[in-house]
Amino acid sequence: QNLDVQCCTENSTFPVLTAPPNVAYEGFEDGDVADWPIEDPYEEDNVSWQIDTVAAYNGMYSLYFGDPDTQTYASSPPNPSTATAWTPYFEVDPDSNREQVGSFWLWMSTEFDGAEEPGSDPTAAFVDVLKVHVQRFGDTDTELSWTSAGIGNTTNGGWTQVGIELKDFRGETVRIGFEFDSGDVAGQSTANAYGGVRIDDLTVASACNDDCLSSEDCSDGDQCTDDLCSESGLCINVVSSDGPCDDADPCTVDDVCVAG
Repeated sequence: QNLDVQCCTENSTFPVLTAPPNVAYEGFEDGDVADWPIEDPYEEDNVSWQIDTVAAYNGMYSLYFGDPDTQTYASSPPNPSTATAWTPYFEVDPDSNREQVGSFWLWMSTEFDGAEEPGSDPTAAFVDVLKVHVQRFGDTDTELSWTSAGIGNTTNGGWTQVGIELKDFRGETVRIGFEFDSGDVAGQSTANAYGGVRIDDLTVASACNDDCLSSEDCSDGDQCTDDLCSESGLCINVVSSDGPCDDADPCTVDDVCVAG
């Protein structure tokens, strides 16, 4: 039996447990991920996960995979560019009347940038892939919850919202892992001079609706709105006043949105 959504309020269990109707976000604004275990099989190279200030969805900081000096994931010495950043363990809300979801904003620049249909490339399944795993406390196995192959392994240098379902972990202690892998073989680093991966505004929340998981679920077809999935599981389409657009008129150039 589901609660009436009018009587339901959302809250978060990561990065901290909040009282409804508050939701907390990990925006990395303390500039530190000392409590995030980093698994890096090539610790001697220059590429891994760390906090970076070059770009963020909100604030000044984001979790970045790459070399902070070159702003690429080309490794030196040449190696596969791969590492996994794990959140601290947390308990997923046990409430079966709400939808438990993880949400974060993703910026991704890879060799698939600019491809007309990057998701149709068969190499997208194993080259320059970001995978999101969930691991139960005490388990050695992990469960794959999301892969960037579904979006073609690129956001073309923009930000997009990603959501993952966590209702199968209700009441359990888990952690979330972000694994990037360039897909190279040992001793090689090929076509990796791209911007890498950024994660920002990560939260695990209990939503009162299940209309959406990510911004892709909320597209209204209007180039002049910013589409996102709210922490309550509802789509929000916000008018953008200065973004580029195309009115399909060949006699106009440099079209921009004006009050939507």
